[in-house]
Amino acid sequence: MGLIKLSSILIITLVMVSLIISLNISLGVKQLLYPQLYEKAIEKININKLLGEGGTNITYNVSGLLTQIIEKSLSYVRGESERENLYLEIEKNITPEGRLQQKINVLDLFDKEGTLTNAKTYVNYYNKGILLIEGLILFLTIIILLINGKNFNSSIRWVGIALIIAGIIVIIISSIIGNLLYTQISTSFPIIQPGITQLITPIFHAIKINGIITLIIGFLMLITPIFLPNKKEKEEPEEKKSVKVTKTK
Repeated sequence: MGLIKLSSILIITLVMVSLIISLNISLGVKQLLYPQLYEKAIEKININKLLGEGGTNITYNVSGLLTQIIEKSLSYVRGESERENLYLEIEKNITPEGRLQQKINVLDLFDKEGTLTNAKTYVNYYNKGILLIEGLILFLTIIILLINGKNFNSSIRWVGIALIIAGIIVIIISSIIGNLLYTQISTSFPIIQPGITQLITPIFHAIKINGIITLIIGFLMLITPIFLPNKKEKEEPEEKKSVKVTKTK
């Protein structure tokens, strides 16, 4: 392999490594767009009990209301719901005998300054960014295949190396940052620590799982060429054979 060819593949591999790392982290962070994560965090904090201990007279289920708000807001931000699907039904105790049921739109509460609308736009860009990263990884893989030409096994190895390096880095990042955040939250926010931990732990766990899957795929791609015949090696005997036939004539 020539120096220019090798340098080109090395540069492409390094770019691919950074893209794979970005993809793994982005897919893990994407969990923040779904309400299940927040619902578990709210359960851990137990907001009704927390407000009750603070002397607040609670006349309705704050946790349930907060869960509704989060579900509808995230559904709108993901682009899966429009205004007509974002109404909340709130019941208030007016007297011991009667209740008032009121419908409030999430956008009227939280989108007065365009907060949710802007978030929806950013999430749209975010999803397009993930698709772009996936497209670039595929494009770089094709470039490696074209540079190596008929040496398909070498191409698989290089892609495998990129996946292995990226997988290892992702696992290290998720472990170190996850532990640091957990320690910081435990000391800084002891009251709501269980809820915040429940919120961030699944994200770093998902990122780590992505890294492990990437590492395994990379390892499989690295060892696959061992079981595949190399086209170059297959063609050489045929060339030698043709030379011998020519000499005989």
